[in-house]
Amino acid sequence: MDITELIADDHTEQRRLFALIDQLTPDDRDALKAVWDRLRALLDTHARAEELYFYPELLNLDRGADGESPDEETRDAIKDHNEIRDAAAKVDKEELGSKGWFAAATALNQSGDPTSCLSTSEAVSRISLWSLIASRVSSPGPSLSAPWPSFSNSG
Repeated sequence: MDITELIADDHTEQRRLFALIDQLTPDDRDALKAVWDRLRALLDTHARAEELYFYPELLNLDRGADGESPDEETRDAIKDHNEIRDAAAKVDKEELGSKGWFAAATALNQSGDPTSCLSTSEAVSRISLWSLIASRVSSPGPSLSAPWPSFSNSG
């Protein structure tokens, strides 16, 4: 398994967890907590792993997808990651299962493109780019979402 497969698998799992949240009700507090805890950890660790392993190699390739420079693409991704971190922090501030919590979770799902829903043409061009990166990067472990220490935006 290469890094691009790990990234794609994590994006699939993120979409699945957001879909589970959409199916749960405020009364399902135990299920909401379990799904949110998993999603929160996945979003944090996935972004951090991409920033440590994927984007440095993209910068080394000296080209991004769709003619975008690797600097622009990396800057855009980190901006998305920071938007996701900020939106996730807003979910954490709300009472689990409240209307505010569900609204914040919905906003998170729509912020910074947490599930990396690419257009078909963009996805096709990235496949070849990711293949180049995959040939240069060995897998960082069994999963990008393996346990990591917690990271915050502050300091």
